[in-house]
Amino acid sequence: MKVLGWSDDDALCMQVRKEAGEHGDEFQVDRSGQPDADPSTIAAAMAAVVQEHGIDVVLLGASKLGKDVAPRLAAHLDWPYAAEVQSIEAGADGLTVQRMVLSGNSMATYTVGKNAVLTATPGTFEAEDDVGGTELALSGEASTVQVVETRGTADHSFDLSSADYVVGVGRGFKAQEDIALAEALAGKLPGGAVGCSRPVAADLKWLGEEHWMGLSGHEIKPKVYFAAGVSGQIQHVAGIRGSKIIVAVNTNKDAPIFQVADYGIVGDLYKVLPKLTELL
Repeated sequence: MKVLGWSDDDALCMQVRKEAGEHGDEFQVDRSGQPDADPSTIAAAMAAVVQEHGIDVVLLGASKLGKDVAPRLAAHLDWPYAAEVQSIEAGADGLTVQRMVLSGNSMATYTVGKNAVLTATPGTFEAEDDVGGTELALSGEASTVQVVETRGTADHSFDLSSADYVVGVGRGFKAQEDIALAEALAGKLPGGAVGCSRPVAADLKWLGEEHWMGLSGHEIKPKVYFAAGVSGQIQHVAGIRGSKIIVAVNTNKDAPIFQVADYGIVGDLYKVLPKLTELL
């Protein structure tokens, strides 16, 4: 089986390429020959490479660009498409993949056959520094659509999904300036970052959307996630379920977050967070 692994994100690219190599001969594309960053252009160029070299399966990183390229590529090839798979297994009937459904409450299993386009989020598969593989040239005509200007207020250098430790800010925080408590704790942790629930980003706008975790926000898979003042609604849990360890701090002992937490502290975050910061 020939499997092509690709992502525009270097770290994620190493992860999907390593997983691609687990299922057959691993191929990658030379991004230096990419005509532009238009997802339509990339999908068309990649489809030509797949057909020319007889690639059986394409595994793409589920970055913002990857999520846009993948369904377009599947349409070009007329192949099945499965987004954000959690596992891949080869069998007599082709590939079987698993992915989360129903806001992360269930795991669904699909048999996609011998040809498919798949995506995987950061942290789903382990990376390896040198995965080998065969490099293929990616080329094609540039898009007729030209981006003349990009505007935005978000700090695009901030990548919550790559953080090893995340401190989550929920509605338990009484004021925007109190987020400094979460920032202080995150600052004590290597690779620490601050995330938040939907109301904090979308309604109160205390933090930008790049900090938003949940079904409509970012999916994170840190070593430890501290949920401070986060109630734990299903939409939020869908984004933090992949955390290795979840530590919840909430004054409400019946808060839903305690149902998914590995460790729970029933207490006031205004007392607990400074103490944790002090201990660290």
